[in-house]
Amino acid sequence: MDVDEKTEEAEAKGILAPLGKEISSIGSSLSKNRKKRKVSENLSTVEEIQKFAEAKNVGGIISGKGAAILAMEIKNDQIIVGGSDKSVKVVSVETGETISVLKGHAKKVCAVSVNSDSTAIVSGSEDGKIIVWGATEQGWEQLTTLEHHEAAVTGLSFHPHSRLFVASSKDCSWSFCDIEGNVISHIKTNQSVSCISIHPDGLILATGVENEINIWDVRSMENVATMKEEGKVVGLNFSENGYHMASITEDGTLSLWDLRNVSKISHVSVKGAKSVAFDHSGSYLT
Repeated sequence: MDVDEKTEEAEAKGILAPLGKEISSIGSSLSKNRKKRKVSENLSTVEEIQKFAEAKNVGGIISGKGAAILAMEIKNDQIIVGGSDKSVKVVSVETGETISVLKGHAKKVCAVSVNSDSTAIVSGSEDGKIIVWGATEQGWEQLTTLEHHEAAVTGLSFHPHSRLFVASSKDCSWSFCDIEGNVISHIKTNQSVSCISIHPDGLILATGVENEINIWDVRSMENVATMKEEGKVVGLNFSENGYHMASITEDGTLSLWDLRNVSKISHVSVKGAKSVAFDHSGSYLT
């Protein structure tokens, strides 16, 4: 699937507003740079990875009865964690210490995401609320709260634009929002949406539901492709090379997809896995 191929069609339909044109411009620039990118000669080999050992074990990030980490995203030198204690924690990758504790949710935090320049965090909770946090010299402050979802937020993903993000929810919908608190688009579906992920070029996104993955054009908000799965899709991630996507279902089936012809390349069982992510080179999955 060429993520640029629908631009002219969308423009012809009059779909693209100024924001859509900005998204197209960003996507085109990122796509050109991505295609020039080469895998580093210093990339670890399979044999080297097999010798990896635990360097640090950080415990006690989430506290309270039945404490559990329910969401996590790593960006640059920080780990953003959402948990059962209703808080969002910002943890240092280097030291394992909690740098900031963000409090504002009344229910468990089920999803988190941080933008590319680490100036904004979004967190979503069991009650459907999304909080936008902004970086300050002292740490983080709550900027705004969005309450358009009527059930638990299941996924959050920042757009390369850095001021835009998407959210998925059990209320059978997903939404496209900005960090000022505006809901730009709210798309209703016929199933609970269990996860969401944006392509690195920002022109398409994927949502996971029961037995299928739906690909959406970000500019037109149209469903442009559907991939069939067996079971509830609980995790999605696009490769930085832009050509591949990984998915994982509730029973731990990990699948690799080729976006150029919208087909499944392979699958393997990874028992207990609930999320999936490519490394920056697009060579490995975790």
